[in-house]
Amino acid sequence: MFIYGRGHKTLSSPARSEFPCPACGTKGTSVVVVDYDYAHIFWIFGGLKNEVVTMSCKACLAGRQLNANEQSHVFSQDAKNPVPFMDRYGAYVLIVLFVAWFAFAFTFPCAVNPTSDACLDSR
Repeated sequence: MFIYGRGHKTLSSPARSEFPCPACGTKGTSVVVVDYDYAHIFWIFGGLKNEVVTMSCKACLAGRQLNANEQSHVFSQDAKNPVPFMDRYGAYVLIVLFVAWFAFAFTFPCAVNPTSDACLDSR
């Protein structure tokens, strides 16, 4: 039985560097806001969709959407990505677990099912 769910989250983290605000011109601290939808199986193996990353000025509350290059710069040097690991990469973890299980089952069939024809023929 698969327990499937979906939802929406908005997470924020402060940026460590000072970025000039295009609206008010002040060079104060900014807030990185990540707004995304997610889907999950068993509340663990999740995946993102519709991710929008914005940088908001604390002084005037104006925000602008960041492109992929700006996101990588902000998350690598200034702020930690606030999206949890299993929300970002949970679907990949689930795929790796399935592939590992199938590889084990086909490599060692007697460990998975000792009464199978392959095990009985090998004795």
